[in-house]
Amino acid sequence: MQIIGKIVGLIALAIVVSCGLTLSWPLLALSVFCVALIGLLLVVGGHSDVRLKRVDWLVLCVIGYFSYRMFFSPVWDLAKEDLMLMAGGVIVYYLSRLRWPSRGWAIVFSSCVVVNLMVYILQMTGVVVWLPLGLVDEFTSQTASFGLFQDYGALGNAMAVISVVLFSFAHCARHVGKRLRWIVGLISVLALVLVFFSGSRSAVISVAMAGGVMVPVLWLRTAGLDVHLRRRARLLLAGGACCAAVLAASLSLMTFAERDGKVLQTGVATESNIRQGYWGMAVDQWQQAPVLGQGARTYSYKSNEFWEGILASHEASPEFVHNEYLQVLADYGLVGLVMLLILLGTHWFIALRSLLLEDKVSRRSWMRLAGLLGVTVVMVHSFTDFPLRLPFNMFLATVCLGWCAGGEERGKRKEGNKERGERLKEKGQDDGGEVRGERLKEKGARKSSEFRVQCSDLGDGTKKNKERGERLEGKGVRKSSEFRVQCSDVDDETKKNKERGERLKEKGQGDGTKKNKERGERIKDRGLAVVLMLFSAGVAVFAGREVWAAAPLLVEKQAREGGAWSPVGHEGLLESYTLANERSADFRRSQRIAQIYHLNYAQGDETALVMAEMFYKESLGRHPYNPVPLLNLANLYRDAGRYAAAEIYYDRAEPYVAARDWSFKYYTHLSELKIAQGERAYAKGEFDAADLFLAEASETAMSGQSASQPRQQIQRDCYVARVRMAVEQGEYEKTDALWAEARKQVKPWILREKEAMVYLVLGNAYFEAASAEWKERKPELAKQLFLKAQKFYKRDVSIRNGVADEKRDERFEFAEKALEVLKAGGF
Repeated sequence: MQIIGKIVGLIALAIVVSCGLTLSWPLLALSVFCVALIGLLLVVGGHSDVRLKRVDWLVLCVIGYFSYRMFFSPVWDLAKEDLMLMAGGVIVYYLSRLRWPSRGWAIVFSSCVVVNLMVYILQMTGVVVWLPLGLVDEFTSQTASFGLFQDYGALGNAMAVISVVLFSFAHCARHVGKRLRWIVGLISVLALVLVFFSGSRSAVISVAMAGGVMVPVLWLRTAGLDVHLRRRARLLLAGGACCAAVLAASLSLMTFAERDGKVLQTGVATESNIRQGYWGMAVDQWQQAPVLGQGARTYSYKSNEFWEGILASHEASPEFVHNEYLQVLADYGLVGLVMLLILLGTHWFIALRSLLLEDKVSRRSWMRLAGLLGVTVVMVHSFTDFPLRLPFNMFLATVCLGWCAGGEERGKRKEGNKERGERLKEKGQDDGGEVRGERLKEKGARKSSEFRVQCSDLGDGTKKNKERGERLEGKGVRKSSEFRVQCSDVDDETKKNKERGERLKEKGQGDGTKKNKERGERIKDRGLAVVLMLFSAGVAVFAGREVWAAAPLLVEKQAREGGAWSPVGHEGLLESYTLANERSADFRRSQRIAQIYHLNYAQGDETALVMAEMFYKESLGRHPYNPVPLLNLANLYRDAGRYAAAEIYYDRAEPYVAARDWSFKYYTHLSELKIAQGERAYAKGEFDAADLFLAEASETAMSGQSASQPRQQIQRDCYVARVRMAVEQGEYEKTDALWAEARKQVKPWILREKEAMVYLVLGNAYFEAASAEWKERKPELAKQLFLKAQKFYKRDVSIRNGVADEKRDERFEFAEKALEVLKAGGF
């Protein structure tokens, strides 16, 4: 069974390393399912007999609180991701406390370093490396220079943890061969090189801090060395500590000084210092619910309501705070943060205390040191990133946490009890009944000798009492015989009681206390097995169901369901998404199904309108704060001509998307609604209302922060439409004012775009108006309008040079002839 567990463990590791290095719910569920299966196999195989410690009760309390906040989160589809990640981490935490071969850990971690280093070198040399993640995810970047990872922070943190773990093995694993330790030490150096080349300053700082923690441990280890050797070793440690401190301090100061300086100079956070804005939003959210927080993963959508002014509108979605402590504070409140700090601090001090109190290096020393340093790396890195949100990095952290807590194997404890029993037996404490009996026999013999001496003294008394003594002696003989008979009876009774006790003992009735004690010990020995079995069984069911539900999506390479997604080119995935949503409903799946139906409606399928509306509302029912279906549903109603309903959903979406207009183009969509309303009013002959809608559309478009060109184009089109309506209504003075305003507000190159044909459109409008005034026998006004039409036609010819337009040329010639006629007539 243990062999099967190891095989499944390797499969799980392959999945996590090759496919689970990204934010993917199906891959996370698949990884955690394999981990839970390992736990069940080890429990069934009897390889989990580790006694629960006091720290385990703390762990269970923390799990209970966080699970409670996850179950009652406002959006379960987001909270279940935290729950799945935590459940997998708990199982890995308990698995790491079992007895595993040291060589196995070293080989696994070394393999991760070697593979990532090879992939990284190939990527840096320009070779396109095929990544296994591409099998299940079409959005995988095959050219990113982060090894198997998809982010430089994840690569830096993982290599930092692995480097300190391998260093601990090379330094403290004295029970393995020197050759293996030297090889592992070399690989730890390569992992450290990857940390520096990853570009993650947080990872470098965390390694430096771990080195500072390692110094006092190694300092005490030098106590048994020779005086001169000890002095050299301590000087080397002191120098290394100073270098690590200088490196960490300088990097920290440079990083934050650079970021703060840019914010102070520009007032806007750039790509390198967006974390400060994210941290501020987390604090603002925490202030609304300071004790218990607002629920798991609420920051991912609440942050849109607290958007920091220093952040540009086009920054990436702040799904995480980039600070694990502030993330916990915002989502789980002050209680959650305190419990997390107590949990991490307790494990950290347990490992440190165990290392400082060790007399000599043991088999578990390297694990304690690796756990201590690994937890230090994760704790420091968590100040500026989210390593605990990625499966591989999370599992690395929980392995180190489990090593800090340590484990006590049942077999080892049995051997210790056996040795103790042998020592007690040698002292005569383990066989106390027999020793006590021997002492009583010796005491009885001494009493019998004294009694015989006293009788002899009485028998040899004075001659006067000789006869009396003889009579007494004869009487005493009789009494002595009676006494010996009574003693013999007592001895027989004692022997019978002893035999009866032996029989009861054989039946298990004479040593009940001992059996109860052994039964209690066995229950304690199974404590971790019970916890591991319960967790593994529950998580296996939970994760297995999600894997089964997401299987159609993995086949279609849709592993990542979050982030921006376009239905164009994915129309054939409707059946897969529908099947996955039926198996396990999720707001993202409903949203993508609705997007596909929305696209079909835009392409002329009228029946898709109802389906798109239904799935958008289903998605909002599961996540009412998600801005994407809110905005898409508003656009759907706008395209369908249901403007009142569209306005309702635009208003609902505004708190979540207005601050991030660059990504969502909220004001662009809203201005398009105003334009559609203006067109309807124009069709009804309500020209004043149409002009008002177009003016609002122009103002709305320019109030956003999205890309400048689309907004300018909308503003240009609105001005052109207003000028045309004014020309049609004969409000020629208004047309001049509107065109002057348009030339002032809209950039010239936007007005001169060939595709827009602005001057041709306005030339046609003035030509038609001039023709109408000519027919109405208003020659003076017709002359002015013909001149304006010619002016716009000439401008169009210069802009669209080489583009033939027969209708324009005919109208230009007609206007020229009309002007000649008017001139001949005295106008």
